[in-house]
Amino acid sequence: MRPALPLVLVVTATLTAACGGPSCDDLDGTTPSVTVGTGESSFDPLSEGDHLTPAWGPQGGQHLWASVRTTGLHPGSLGSRSAVSPSTIAISVHDDEGAVASYGPVERSLQRRLGDGFQGEATGLTAVVHAAWDLGYPLDFLLPDGTSYEDATAADWEAASAEARARTWSFEATVTDACGNEASDAVAVRLDDLWLDY
Repeated sequence: MRPALPLVLVVTATLTAACGGPSCDDLDGTTPSVTVGTGESSFDPLSEGDHLTPAWGPQGGQHLWASVRTTGLHPGSLGSRSAVSPSTIAISVHDDEGAVASYGPVERSLQRRLGDGFQGEATGLTAVVHAAWDLGYPLDFLLPDGTSYEDATAADWEAASAEARARTWSFEATVTDACGNEASDAVAVRLDDLWLDY
């Protein structure tokens, strides 16, 4: 039995090396598209007007679970099975005045789904609700009129949280593969039980 073990290992290694991923040329003629959804461990589609409840993270902040499904975009790979780099995924929860949560852009391989053509999926993306103290993502557009960051009180930020819950937001995903193809999708949502960290 011992001599058979090296043979099995050699055959397995040969098969793995022979299984290369598709190239960018294989995408010719396909139309890229993406569908934005939610879901921590599976893709849950979103409908216009859906109400989302942010989850609390271990560090005390809130985030929104996001997921994407794609067609006609190269899934990419972080490993050696494909010569094509991962896709870049960005999530933004915003309106015309500014964003209240975001994810990325981050390089992420898409899990291939069964079906014709290039179909991929990424789940469990965390669109982090912006904190008032992080000036890289200003939230002053939610403060009561005439209130500045410097003068905002706890009551002002509670009012800003209530304003965020009252608004309709565009939950938008953009996916760009390493072949230069890009697709976006957006759904209008409401955010329940959202509290801005100040």
